[in-house]
This record gives sequence, structure tokens and C-alpha cells, in this order.
Amino acid sequence: MRVGRRSAPRKALTFPCHVYLQRSSMASICMATNLSSRGIWLGSVVPLDIGDCVQLSFAPPGWSDAQPLVCLAAVRRAIGGLDGGVAGMGLEFYGIAPSQQRALIGYLYGAISDQAQDSDWVASA
Repeated sequence: MRVGRRSAPRKALTFPCHVYLQRSSMASICMATNLSSRGIWLGSVVPLDIGDCVQLSFAPPGWSDAQPLVCLAAVRRAIGGLDGGVAGMGLEFYGIAPSQQRALIGYLYGAISDQAQDSDWVASA
């Protein structure tokens, strides 16, 4: 476990996430590689601009809720892949239903207690 600048513990996971631009009804599918109760990291060769808002729909591995988690999110960090770096974007959740927020927190913190020694977890200060 490391201490970083993040405000919530996050888990390295890989799963598909549907991304809907607010100005379009079409979805693209990005691979999530990191999840916390406050946001998600999505791999994307051509990330959106910082400040762009999207709707997300996803169900991380082992998600027990019958419905995928659906919420709005804003791009807070974007890294292009043209320079050979890790391409993608960090999105902060907002507009998430309280019941789904509780389900996400329960999912993440249940996994934390089940896998307290798992090196994929990164704690925050």
C-alpha cells in the first residue's frame, strides 16, 4: 500500500466501461483500469478534454448489483498516447444515485477488507 495524493483508496481493476458524450447518444467503450468511490481511470488513445462531462455505465468484476452503475463524470486528468506514455483519462463521479454510491463504497471497502494485503490497493493521505 502506498500513500498518494488521492482522496480515496482505489483498486486496480480491468473492465469495460460505456462512455456516452453528453452531446451524443452514441457510446464508446473504454477499458477501466482503476476504480475508487470518487472516480475511475479509463484507457483512451484520444482522451477527452479536461472539463468534458460524460455519462458512464459499468459493472466492475464481482459487482453484485443487478444493474450496472450509471453516473455522470467529469474529465479531471487526460494524458494522450502519442508520446508513448500511458494514455487515458481520470474522471470524477458526480450525479450518482445515493443507492449506487452506497453500493460502490460497499463493493470497494468490502474488497479492501477481504484483500487487505493486496498490492493492487493504493491508499490516500
